[in-house]
Amino acid sequence: MSGDLIWLVRHGQSTANAGEPARDYPSIPLSELGELQARAFVARVPQAPDRIVYSSFVRSRQTAQPLLEAHPRVEALERPVHEFSYLWFPGDRLMTWRERVPLVDAYWARLDPHHREAGRGENYAELVERVRTFLDEAAGWRGFSVVFSHEQFMRAVALSVLTGGLAPSADSMRRFVVWRHGWPVPNVACLALRRLHGRWWVAGGETG
Repeated sequence: MSGDLIWLVRHGQSTANAGEPARDYPSIPLSELGELQARAFVARVPQAPDRIVYSSFVRSRQTAQPLLEAHPRVEALERPVHEFSYLWFPGDRLMTWRERVPLVDAYWARLDPHHREAGRGENYAELVERVRTFLDEAAGWRGFSVVFSHEQFMRAVALSVLTGGLAPSADSMRRFVVWRHGWPVPNVACLALRRLHGRWWVAGGETG
């Protein structure tokens, strides 16, 4: 199969994934295992990419770093492919993922695409727009691109491609709730997308 290829890769294990508390989304770093996963990922890349893309979040850039070092002349881009940041961490309170579970469940139970947690979190409508913007820009990328992203963003991209697009609606949000429970995305899992005949196709995926 020909066509321009994108690998969407979830970051390596973070300290929050490992159960340590965090106070926000962007600053969570990789754990020691995550650093090992990032270095090991380089061997899974079959050729020099034409570009390496990462989010502004620390764990995404850290996961991209070994591949950037292996291919120092490759175009490097920071893009808004960060995690869906719909929860708000109150004040400077540290929270583990277990403490966040009831907050997560309450957010999705609302099925309100415009709800902004504590008036500050990202809403589902904004995620939908970020996915659209990403796919529109990526349609212009030629060759092989490796994009270091995050679990919920990858799920949203995959669902958008498979269903013909997301919408800022309760029905779209309901579909995403089912999808997020039914499609696990382990750390350093890869989703392959191809651009063929003017549209996106899911070309495969693997968990390493």
